[in-house]
Amino acid sequence: MAAGAAAAWSPYGLRLRDAEAQALPLGVSFDPAPFTIGVASGDPAADSVVLWTRVVDEPLLEDAQEQMPEQVEVSWAIATDPRMRRVVNSGTTIAHRDFAHTVHVTADGLEPGQWYWYRFSALGKTSRIGRTKTAGGDRLRMAMVGCAKFHIGFFGAYRQLCREDIDLVFCSGDYFYEEPFDPGAESDTREEDRLEETETLEQYRRRFALYRGDPNLRQAHALFPWVVTWDDHEFDNNYAGTIREDDDGPGQQSDSAFIARRANSYQAYYEMMPIRPPAGLPTGPDFVIHRTVRWGDLLDLVVLDTRQFRTDQPCDDATVSVTCAEVDDPDATILGLDQRQWVMNELSSSTAAWRTLGQQVLIAAIRAGGIPQQLQDSIAPALGAIDFTDGNYINADQWDGYQAERAALLGHIAEEGIPDVTVLTGDIHSTWVSELKRDFDNPLSPNVGVELCATSITSSGFSQEEQTGLRPIFYANNAHLKYFEGLSRGYMTAEVTADRWISRLRTIDDVYNPRPAITTKAEFVIERGTNAVTQTVGTPFD
Repeated sequence: MAAGAAAAWSPYGLRLRDAEAQALPLGVSFDPAPFTIGVASGDPAADSVVLWTRVVDEPLLEDAQEQMPEQVEVSWAIATDPRMRRVVNSGTTIAHRDFAHTVHVTADGLEPGQWYWYRFSALGKTSRIGRTKTAGGDRLRMAMVGCAKFHIGFFGAYRQLCREDIDLVFCSGDYFYEEPFDPGAESDTREEDRLEETETLEQYRRRFALYRGDPNLRQAHALFPWVVTWDDHEFDNNYAGTIREDDDGPGQQSDSAFIARRANSYQAYYEMMPIRPPAGLPTGPDFVIHRTVRWGDLLDLVVLDTRQFRTDQPCDDATVSVTCAEVDDPDATILGLDQRQWVMNELSSSTAAWRTLGQQVLIAAIRAGGIPQQLQDSIAPALGAIDFTDGNYINADQWDGYQAERAALLGHIAEEGIPDVTVLTGDIHSTWVSELKRDFDNPLSPNVGVELCATSITSSGFSQEEQTGLRPIFYANNAHLKYFEGLSRGYMTAEVTADRWISRLRTIDDVYNPRPAITTKAEFVIERGTNAVTQTVGTPFD
């Protein structure tokens, strides 16, 4: 742990005498000060990559920034060898207190498709050496991660991720959870029962620091470049634009307080992530993060934001009846008009072999009908106490709640003849693989792409009873759904070449074990030009 970190572990930012004893079961440790929460890289291009670090001695203190000078000069260097002997670029920058002493450096003048090593220096100290890679080459090996809740499991999946032979990590969101911990609701894996709801800028910063206190996550950032987007929990569960989840509930924040909280969340996200924002720094509660990362001629990763610009979820933000007219509202949007036009333009203009949307919530229609009453009663807490006999959609927070916009996007792909579209998704704490239809109401409608939804790092999914009962019902109601699995935690990988896409579901055996075993539970192949997916390892019921 860093000097003084034993007195600084608490998410409250308190100095507790027993902090050192409690840090071990939390799995929290830090790099040597002042680079306590490590180094990271992200948003690689053919000739450049973003390098990131933070200068802070005790990152979990409430006044962590005040313990540091207002400005700190930080030197950086990037080299072609792990011993940093062949430096190809270097420089200095300033870490400002206003941005939590974080730095984002664009290291340019690099060669495409090459590994590089980098490090930082400040206040007479040197960081660990990180590794990164520029975009390019005839193969991309990628991992898809998301939904990592600190207090209900160890980040053993990240430990295994560090052993993968990959070039890039894509995070679909819920990198951390803003919510307080309720000891009565979930398993207290890390013996932590004092997680507060994040609202202030300092609270969001400390929540990031707590997560980076996990050595496996910190190592994963040091080993690979990341491309990240947020979902809802980086700010507030199921928010829609400036509308909170429970906008009618008693004791909720005022509109102005909620918008101020969004500004805090967005600033902390920029500060703590190795991101290359296309429109500059956050401006109050506004921060444009949708962007395209191009991996040479092989793949364009079009990164979406389905939270900031959406209208309110329809039908009480829950399980949706097919009779709820709001799901077809032509004015409802999950992207916002500007982003929708932008993504259509990106897809139309792409000349890559693969066009990949990296986003948050399931785009495939998921209906459930004919569920026995006994099963309905048992799953009511998870899916809502509602009659499923007429084929209801399961979640209005997904694209099922914004069907007119989904039809516009998938119709654009079909009408423009845009080939080889894949969609990477998270959010739902389970694995779903679907062939995307231009019209999900027409079984004869052509496929326009394939969606791969990765499971969660730790966040809880479906129970055994729910999975056993729902699997055949999901398959019967959704012919386009090729695989569903809701029990396992882990991540998904992709090995992409010009002719073929191979994704593997990598699952750990025990989320409560900090050193779990891992296996390939299923494998899926997409041949270029087919818009179809084939399972080559496992079965739809594995």
